[in-house]
Amino acid sequence: MTTVSTHHDPPPVSAGFRPEETVQVEILKPIIVGGEDCEPGDVVNAYENEARIIIGEGSAKSPGPTAPPVCSTTPYVSGTGTVGQTLQCTMGNWTGEPTSYSYLWKRDGVTDVGTGNAYTVADIDVGHSLTCIVTATNAKGSTAAPPSNAVAVA
Repeated sequence: MTTVSTHHDPPPVSAGFRPEETVQVEILKPIIVGGEDCEPGDVVNAYENEARIIIGEGSAKSPGPTAPPVCSTTPYVSGTGTVGQTLQCTMGNWTGEPTSYSYLWKRDGVTDVGTGNAYTVADIDVGHSLTCIVTATNAKGSTAAPPSNAVAVA
């Protein structure tokens, strides 16, 4: 609930406040006042001719992540392990507001063989398995997910 009080008597009409009237607003949850983000505890003055109060969930800027991303669902590789076929790696699901993702393909979990969310199976991959590791990054750091499912190449 947002508390609104005026500097004048009587209080403003229910449809809004009167022209040229100053309204003091104590912010109890994130809102936007006159296009400016306001946080709980802020006190602002709004003038009907200059500002419009918009109240809504999540309308103020986020405080940002408090820790590096955390993987909640491991990435998954789809496709056929056949030379010339393209494998696709999903990013999985993450918490912690990731801002970017990187992909690293591995042969037998050891040798780096590619980057990006897609990998085209090569002759050298025959007899081995391919996995994908996704790393998510936010303002607090980076986290690598556990390796994806392995795709055997025949």
